[in-house]
Amino acid sequence: MSERTPPTHLYLNIRGLHLHVAFWPGDGDPLLLLHATGFHARCWDEIVRRLPGRPVFAVDLPCHGGSDAVRPPPGWDETSEMITEVVRQLDLRNITAAGHSFGGHILVQTAARETARFRSLLLLDPVIPPPEFLPLWQAAGSFEPVSRRRNAWASPEEMAEAFRTRIPYDTWDAAVLRDYCQYGLVKEEGAEHYRLACPPDCEAAVYGNIGAQTVYELLPRVTVPVRIIRARGRRPDDRLHDFRPSPTWAELASKLPQATDRQLPEQDHFFPMSDPGLVARELGELLSLPLAP
Repeated sequence: MSERTPPTHLYLNIRGLHLHVAFWPGDGDPLLLLHATGFHARCWDEIVRRLPGRPVFAVDLPCHGGSDAVRPPPGWDETSEMITEVVRQLDLRNITAAGHSFGGHILVQTAARETARFRSLLLLDPVIPPPEFLPLWQAAGSFEPVSRRRNAWASPEEMAEAFRTRIPYDTWDAAVLRDYCQYGLVKEEGAEHYRLACPPDCEAAVYGNIGAQTVYELLPRVTVPVRIIRARGRRPDDRLHDFRPSPTWAELASKLPQATDRQLPEQDHFFPMSDPGLVARELGELLSLPLAP
């Protein structure tokens, strides 16, 4: 497997916020990658490394990674509108795109608004549950445990060591966990400790944002080939806000004009972190599909 040089850093002004895009140059049609809530663009590094030579744009969603954090964070629909503006500003075309979890939800809305720019989508356990479930899930609980996440760390190495044996990180590829910690912390000048690039209160607010129903009316407009990969289903002993079961509507593929669905019953929601090779293979296959006439 060939090594890739580190990405360049693009900063786009979108609705008054600076959004960061990690960009790996290359030849051919572009890849667009959208991460899950609480993560960041560099969680895709091990997948990008397995796709040498391709131009890749991995976006830090608002309040994540190198993008501006604002309170309250933009809602799900507004975030999708902002990522649509990113695609327009970069003038991306013939895009093969992947979105994990929240990023999959945002990707569907973006592709619906700019379908002509996309060639295919890979949805990795997208947060698009049955329509009746989403408002219940968002309104039901407190996301206070998320807001109380430890925010101060002496170093990325300390964070990685603390998480190495903790669920769900204990199943992750070691390099992905390293990247998650290395690029998920920031240290301001003069500060003694690192802090999370996605502030815990912002992460909790993203989970709890009421709305996001727009995605259901947009599904018929996503006319490009779509692959949906789902993790294991919910078990009787799973808590409401346990993030390991799949949040994805089992009937989602039937609501999209050209979609296939596959479930990985032995994998949890974080399978892109546990098996980056699987995601890279899926993207490689999509990249090899002929362009639609």
